[in-house]
Parts: sequence; structure tokens; C-alpha cells
Amino acid sequence: MEHSDLVAVTRGWPAVNRRRGFLIDREVRGTISVKEADELERLQRLADLRTDLLDPFDVEALKPGPTSYSGNRGAALARMATRHPVSQAWN
Repeated sequence: MEHSDLVAVTRGWPAVNRRRGFLIDREVRGTISVKEADELERLQRLADLRTDLLDPFDVEALKPGPTSYSGNRGAALARMATRHPVSQAWN
């Protein structure tokens, strides 16, 4: 992570997130340019980084297999675990 990314997901987050929302709207409408799509991809990575920084999860609870979670939440967490980069460490 670069220093500029850390600033973007902390102090600069309101402006970054507004820009991300604007680009998402353009993507949904089909009017996003290639340059803007690249920017949106970067901003989406920053959003993921912010989420990880502010709301870290218990990796053990997300491992595939029996879990203490029940119902839809447990299934959703199990699916999320297989998609998250940390899940690669389990293989």
C-alpha cells in the first residue's frame, strides 16, 4: 500500500467515494470511458482496502466447513471466504 492510498481511504475518503459513486453511475448508464473504467477499478480496490482497515473479519470464522454461523449469513460468509485473497492461504 502506498502512502497516497492510505490518505485516500482515510482523510480523503469522502471525495474519493463521491468520485467512485459518479463513476459507478456512468458505468451503469454505459457512458464510462476506458480511462474512467481504469480509475473506477482503482477506486474499487481502495474501497476494499478501506473496508479491510475499518472492519477486519475473523479469518478463522470464514474458513470453509462447519461454522458457528447459521442460516443465510453462514452461507454468505462461507462464499465470501472462497473469494477473498486471504482464502488462498488455505489451499
